[in-house]
Amino acid sequence: MMVAHHEKYADDGDALGYKERVAHIESIRTGATCYMIMCLASDTTESPRRIKSFNDRDIFVGGALLEQEGNTYIELADRFAISKIT
Repeated sequence: MMVAHHEKYADDGDALGYKERVAHIESIRTGATCYMIMCLASDTTESPRRIKSFNDRDIFVGGALLEQEGNTYIELADRFAISKIT
Protein backbone atom coordinates (compact mmCIF):
# COMPACT_ATOMS: atom_id res chain seq x y z
CA MET A 1 0.00 0.00 0.00
CA MET A 2 1.34 3.47 -0.82
CA VAL A 3 1.65 5.49 2.38
CA ALA A 4 3.46 8.58 1.04
CA HIS A 5 3.64 10.18 -2.38
CA HIS A 6 6.68 12.35 -1.65
CA GLU A 7 7.02 14.05 -5.03
CA LYS A 8 3.44 15.34 -4.93
CA TYR A 9 3.99 17.14 -1.61
CA ALA A 10 7.72 17.97 -1.74
CA ASP A 11 7.15 21.69 -2.36
CA ASP A 12 3.98 22.09 -0.28
CA GLY A 13 5.01 23.36 3.14
CA ASP A 14 1.36 23.71 4.16
CA ALA A 15 0.43 20.05 3.70
CA LEU A 16 -0.15 19.22 7.36
CA GLY A 17 -1.53 15.75 6.57
CA TYR A 18 1.64 14.95 4.64
CA LYS A 19 3.85 16.12 7.52
CA GLU A 20 1.87 13.91 9.89
CA ARG A 21 2.23 10.95 7.51
CA VAL A 22 6.02 11.43 7.33
CA ALA A 23 6.12 11.42 11.15
CA HIS A 24 4.11 8.17 11.16
CA ILE A 25 6.56 6.62 8.70
CA GLU A 26 9.49 7.60 10.91
CA SER A 27 7.74 6.00 13.89
CA ILE A 28 7.30 2.79 11.92
CA ARG A 29 10.98 2.86 10.92
CA THR A 30 11.92 3.04 14.60
CA GLY A 31 9.76 0.07 15.55
CA ALA A 32 6.16 1.29 16.00
CA THR A 33 3.45 -1.09 14.84
CA CYS A 34 1.28 0.22 12.02
CA TYR A 35 -2.45 -0.48 12.09
CA MET A 36 -4.58 0.53 9.10
CA ILE A 37 -8.23 0.86 8.20
CA MET A 38 -8.98 0.60 4.49
CA CYS A 39 -11.08 3.39 2.99
CA LEU A 40 -12.55 3.96 -0.46
CA ALA A 41 -12.49 7.54 -1.75
CA SER A 42 -15.56 9.07 -3.35
CA ASP A 43 -13.35 10.60 -6.05
CA THR A 44 -9.60 9.96 -6.13
CA THR A 45 -8.97 13.17 -8.11
CA GLU A 46 -10.63 15.36 -5.47
CA SER A 47 -8.50 17.20 -2.92
CA PRO A 48 -9.03 16.78 -0.12
CA ARG A 49 -10.59 13.39 -0.68
CA ARG A 50 -13.90 12.39 0.87
CA ILE A 51 -14.44 8.89 2.22
CA LYS A 52 -17.13 6.97 0.35
CA SER A 53 -16.89 3.88 2.54
CA PHE A 54 -14.50 1.99 4.76
CA ASN A 55 -13.94 -1.56 5.93
CA ASP A 56 -15.56 -1.61 9.37
CA ARG A 57 -14.86 -5.30 9.95
CA ASP A 58 -11.07 -5.64 9.67
CA ILE A 59 -7.85 -4.06 10.93
CA PHE A 60 -4.77 -4.38 8.73
CA VAL A 61 -1.25 -4.58 10.15
CA GLY A 62 1.64 -3.02 8.27
CA GLY A 63 4.89 -4.83 7.68
CA ALA A 64 8.10 -3.70 6.00
CA LEU A 65 8.43 -0.21 4.53
CA LEU A 66 9.59 -0.07 0.91
CA GLU A 67 10.89 2.88 -1.10
CA GLN A 68 10.17 2.84 -4.82
CA GLU A 69 10.36 5.66 -7.37
CA GLY A 70 10.37 8.31 -4.65
CA ASN A 71 7.32 6.95 -2.82
CA THR A 72 6.96 4.99 0.40
CA TYR A 73 4.93 1.79 0.53
CA ILE A 74 4.12 -0.59 3.35
CA GLU A 75 3.57 -4.31 3.05
CA LEU A 76 0.39 -5.79 4.45
CA ALA A 77 1.61 -8.23 7.10
CA ASP A 78 -1.63 -9.31 8.72
CA ARG A 79 -5.37 -8.76 8.93
CA PHE A 80 -7.73 -9.48 11.79
CA ALA A 81 -11.34 -8.87 12.70
CA ILE A 82 -12.08 -5.75 14.72
CA SER A 83 -14.23 -7.94 16.94
CA LYS A 84 -11.00 -9.47 18.32
CA ILE A 85 -10.12 -6.11 19.90
CA THR A 86 -13.21 -5.81 22.09
